Amino acid sequence: MKNIVLMLSLTIVTTLKAEIITIHHLDSIDKRLLLFSHSGEVFDIYDNQTKLQAKSAFKQSRKIEILIEKNERISKAPDLRNTIIEIKQREKLHGRVQTIQTKDNSTYNPNELLNSYITNLKTSDETRKFFYSMDKNLRGRSQCYNRAHVWSWELNKKFYNNKEIQTGKMWIFFTTKYIKEYNYKWWFHVAPYINEKGSPIVLDRTFMREPADLKTWTDKFIKSQAPCIEVNRYSDYRDHQKNEDCYIIKTSLFYWQPFQIQNLEAKNEQRKSWQEHELKKAYRNTKGWFAKVPHL
Repeated sequence: MKNIVLMLSLTIVTTLKAEIITIHHLDSIDKRLLLFSHSGEVFDIYDNQTKLQAKSAFKQSRKIEILIEKNERISKAPDLRNTIIEIKQREKLHGRVQTIQTKDNSTYNPNELLNSYITNLKTSDETRKFFYSMDKNLRGRSQCYNRAHVWSWELNKKFYNNKEIQTGKMWIFFTTKYIKEYNYKWWFHVAPYINEKGSPIVLDRTFMREPADLKTWTDKFIKSQAPCIEVNRYSDYRDHQKNEDCYIIKTSLFYWQPFQIQNLEAKNEQRKSWQEHELKKAYRNTKGWFAKVPHL
């Protein structure tokens, strides 16, 4: 009888969940393989055969279907990583950077990250007004880059001093050093920001109750409370994983996902306008499959 109760208990504590994801890059620490997904989530892989499947899928630029182990400990601490116990390869990907090993580009101009104006508000009351106008009721499982895109688009349809509100994007990239030390499950996060009296104020309606200066915002995610170093090259983050806990990169509102920051440095692919297909994907992810993009 005691064994039956124990088995039922384990069934409740540990569950399996299937997901389809794409691999951004892989990294090894200790005896684990870390899988960094395009959505920003990091997974552990311990089984050698599953590691080989991940490496093969990454090399072939394929989507993968993963079976992850979720337990009570992780459910109570959502920042902790999940473990992949099985991988099935799916269709090939097209049109994305599938590796962080970009080539140096001597013509790279960091100013092209911030290639559009950022609205500068005069008072904190004005900043709060726009912050509280942002839609807080987005889907719980939505990706941060989609939320940031939706918020930036909707604020862009409002006006300040007869000019469209225009945010920037504030990207925080967590290093392998930090991910390892705190068993952290994300490798990046992004939210819109606006200037207030010339200083950046982050508008993260999901994690903050009010507009936040940069340090207050990063402290929400950085358990060590260490400052995040601001850089203007993706490779400055990529090549210095052991130096800091985190790095900050600022972009204009047109940058949707990290691979586009990479592509600017590697291929001089600038982002100068909204892309309809990206907005549609962002709205479907944050508001439901049948959501329409307003004012499109």
